[in-house]
Amino acid sequence: MVGNLVGQHGSKNGRVGQPQFGVDIFGRPLYSTSVAGVQCKDKDGRLGSSLTAKELTAECKKVLNFTPQLGSFTLATTAPRDQAIQSKARQLSEDAFFPFSVQVWSWDDIEAEVLYRPRILEHFYRNISPQATIVPTIKLSRFTTKDFFIAYFTRPAVEDRLPEPLKTLFVSLAYELGDNAYRHGGASYFKIRVDDNRVLFSDDGIEFDPLSLEAPDTTNGPGKVGSCVINSFLKEYADSVSVSYRHETAFNSPGTNVIEFRFDGPLLPYTVENYYEFTVDWGSLPFGSDAAEQIADAIPLTSTIHEIVWNITEEWALSLIVHIIQRILSRLASHQRLLIYVPRNGMLARVLGRFSDEKLTVLPR
Repeated sequence: MVGNLVGQHGSKNGRVGQPQFGVDIFGRPLYSTSVAGVQCKDKDGRLGSSLTAKELTAECKKVLNFTPQLGSFTLATTAPRDQAIQSKARQLSEDAFFPFSVQVWSWDDIEAEVLYRPRILEHFYRNISPQATIVPTIKLSRFTTKDFFIAYFTRPAVEDRLPEPLKTLFVSLAYELGDNAYRHGGASYFKIRVDDNRVLFSDDGIEFDPLSLEAPDTTNGPGKVGSCVINSFLKEYADSVSVSYRHETAFNSPGTNVIEFRFDGPLLPYTVENYYEFTVDWGSLPFGSDAAEQIADAIPLTSTIHEIVWNITEEWALSLIVHIIQRILSRLASHQRLLIYVPRNGMLARVLGRFSDEKLTVLPR
């Protein structure tokens, strides 16, 4: 999550001497609409120091005063991995007193994840060959936090092989298949591997072929959402992706369920989007027209993009918002449109309703 957050619009919180309320870095990670925060805590295991449950709880209490409210809090520490601390983090995540999930990244976890980040290795560890360490595989247990799951899909070795929007689809598939393996199959692990032309999901649970599930007439009721996700994927990509299931057995082993998604050709032809969607984090922006122009000019208006979708979640500096809109409209080609979702019953909906441009559509949420 640390690498994921920093790489996706993460910001340092304040400066030395200012109150930080338990957060060193904050931002909005991929696949999440809530803000995530990270606290870095230096512990040298070689000197006998370790992170305690009391310290973890104290850091979580500090975060309660952070604004905006976090949806996820990660304590990144140089202390070694500790089962008791992992258990405490899970306990705090389930505690209604804390309105956010809690994760702990030990130095063991950070060191392992850094090995999958060639840019970081090249910058800080030039004597290590990144290519020798990059393996696009992850093995998850039922206690693995969602941040490790998310971080896996942001590794360059995975992103290069699985570009959007297929990556988003496979994130959903991985969640459904993994949840099924643990919840119904009694699996102890769930493994994901992304190769150049295939994606493999495997687990050691009870033998079960999810491809045998029929598409439900409705998603109401337990157990139906997963089969709906799988069948929707198969229907959407029937002409370009072949899917198979097999159960592999080995001596003195319960066996392994393997689901293989194989692509007949390059992934790129199946991943061309005709729209671009974005939001703006007002708290991290400087005020003024220069900031507005930077936001508008950063939107990739390629010939394949037909629609720009802007989700405005809060009203702030209406003149700045209008400036951004005007700048985007001035860049649009004849076949492109701007669609903006705004807060219901706010001033912004009334102000933007006065725009007279056929390329602009404003809809209240």
